[in-house]
Amino acid sequence: MIRISDAAILAVTKLRTRKIRTTVTIITASLLFGILTFAIFVAGGVFDSATRFTTGGLSDRYIVRAQSFDSLAIPDSPDVKVRATEIYNKLVADKKAEAKRLGIDYDAATETKPVQASGYDDQTYLDISSPAAQQAIAEYRLTQPTLREKIEKTAASYHPIRQFDLSPNQMDGTAVLMKDGKEEFTDKDQNRSPYSMQPNINEGWFYLDSSITAPFLLDQKYLDAQKNVTDLPIIAPYSKVQNALGLNPL
Repeated sequence: MIRISDAAILAVTKLRTRKIRTTVTIITASLLFGILTFAIFVAGGVFDSATRFTTGGLSDRYIVRAQSFDSLAIPDSPDVKVRATEIYNKLVADKKAEAKRLGIDYDAATETKPVQASGYDDQTYLDISSPAAQQAIAEYRLTQPTLREKIEKTAASYHPIRQFDLSPNQMDGTAVLMKDGKEEFTDKDQNRSPYSMQPNINEGWFYLDSSITAPFLLDQKYLDAQKNVTDLPIIAPYSKVQNALGLNPL
């Protein structure tokens, strides 16, 4: 086994006999190791930066929006029809008794029946113009789970962090872009194609919790440093932003 002193003697001897070749070899090896070390540090920094960036954005979470149209649906179950008929019969009976007590005429035909024939076979449907049908439907919906209860049950298996109520902005009037501070009285959006993918400025405005919008806005310390502290930060459609800044359409 060669000793360290012997290896040193051989290295010095080789350096003396072949100075140029040995020097080039040492410089080349040093550069290679230096470049490799630099690449490792750069790659580590890139991955660390990407990890921190994705952690602060939406890459580690997802937002699901749910909307129900159950409130618009008319329950057509036999139980609701039976209950509506019961309410109707009681209503007619009460009005007959009251008319008899007052000594006035009462025609039950003036009351709208809650269950009407559809004209196809023996099928029937609920007439929502009938007060009895409206009351029966309201009673039925009270027995059904609410939209929030349905969402909580569906989302339970996904372990949601939070749930929010989405409140649309009820605009009093119309929001119009005033380019260069000048108001135009012609509605250019009227000529917009109904199949256009660019959103209208009056569409899609919602009040959202700050924890949802935070990844898309500057930190509060940067907002506080602005000269104009009276403006309200918003997230606007890109098409409207490019119009306001005079940029070419994407």
